[in-house]
Amino acid sequence: MAFLQMRSLCLKTNRFTRQHLNLSQQIESFSSVKEGGITRNRRRKRKFIHNKYDDPDNKMTGLPVKKNAGVFHPKKDDGTDFDSFDDYIASVPLSPWVPTPDPVARRMLQIADADVDDVHFDLGSGDGRLNFMALDVFKVKKSVGLELDIELLKMSEDRLSKRWPKPSNLEFIRTDILDMNKNSEHVDLTECTVLTMFFVEDALQKIKPLLEENFAGTGCRIVTNGYPMKGWKPKWKEFVLGLPIFLYEIPEGCMWIDDP
Repeated sequence: MAFLQMRSLCLKTNRFTRQHLNLSQQIESFSSVKEGGITRNRRRKRKFIHNKYDDPDNKMTGLPVKKNAGVFHPKKDDGTDFDSFDDYIASVPLSPWVPTPDPVARRMLQIADADVDDVHFDLGSGDGRLNFMALDVFKVKKSVGLELDIELLKMSEDRLSKRWPKPSNLEFIRTDILDMNKNSEHVDLTECTVLTMFFVEDALQKIKPLLEENFAGTGCRIVTNGYPMKGWKPKWKEFVLGLPIFLYEIPEGCMWIDDP
């Protein structure tokens, strides 16, 4: 069931992402220049735009440039490849990673009202895109990405290593969200004021008790992307690129008040 949900969501996400990119390419490929009343189209070269803090060519850090950086290749803990996609799906305790489109990521942080006073956590942070956006665009006090997959953590750390100077308020931790007690590195959720995540319904139900235990009555703004948290009442809901986004705040004692 979780596989079918995620496959459907992957297809929807990819479709809307392609539409967004195609529109961006059309806008950036041509510009109208009026000369003597005659409109002339001028072709522009499209370039990949990095964040101003990134050092993609490692000119400042002096580190070697890695080939195929930014491409996710799922691997087992011992570094070997999976025999099939089904084997990879079976190895994932919650959900396989699906990248969140940038407009959706931005809106998730906007409806959470993230700002300089917030500490942001992203559960299943993947390549760290929400963490970098929280730090660069919304200027949060601190951002932490929690991720179990080693290859995805390498992608996050690789991008972080290209920052100069390296930010001290951005970190990525390998952790099993379902059993944080067995992790070698302690994760302190008490400082979190904005929490984001992108999981299927079954996975959300698995982590629901953890969230209620740690965030009930704290005022932490929790944003889910793609699926709602069953049993919770959202404070806000909207669609971005066809993906639903839900904003929650867990009340004290998890006593949800019915709408009048």
